[in-house]
Amino acid sequence: MIRSVLPLFLLMLLFPARATDGQENPRLRALRDEVEKLAMEVQSAQVPPLLIAALPAAEKEFVSALGTILLSDARPATRGIKRVSDQIVVGTLLRSAMTPEELATGYALRAYYGRGCVGWEEAARGLSDPETRRNDEAFLLTLAVLPIAPSRLMTDDARRKTLVLRTVQTLEKNGEITSETARGLAQLPLHDLLSGNGCK
Repeated sequence: MIRSVLPLFLLMLLFPARATDGQENPRLRALRDEVEKLAMEVQSAQVPPLLIAALPAAEKEFVSALGTILLSDARPATRGIKRVSDQIVVGTLLRSAMTPEELATGYALRAYYGRGCVGWEEAARGLSDPETRRNDEAFLLTLAVLPIAPSRLMTDDARRKTLVLRTVQTLEKNGEITSETARGLAQLPLHDLLSGNGCK
């Protein structure tokens, strides 16, 4: 009970919805603007269904990760207890504004994949050779796990393979893919992430 009430208490104490002049709290407005901007991007985005399904399977806390990304774009930056308050608010705004599939789409659009690539489309261009198709299943599964630790996973093939297999198992457990599909995905070869030229 205490754990569920504490975040709400912190919000009320540190993040009043209204400023003293009756206007919406400026910080709350800035965070709401970031969420609304992302929601607009999601509406016109075309992200492969496998990537949308695999991102949450790879990273259970992907909504928190997405919130951290949005906070890095919101100004001014905050620290300490106000940063914690911001993270709670952004998480609440995200979950109220978008469906789980839309949140995964937003994460695909904003996540950092390594080698300077932000967003799955940049990663598709920068981390693959010209012959790799954007809908290549092995590559999409690789993209799903990369945001967890881009620098390490870029070169640690064994760890990357472990995370890809775990993601496939989670997809099967959640009923998003059949056992036959899971076996096929688990046998796909690892993608060479150094075959592209990177981004920027």
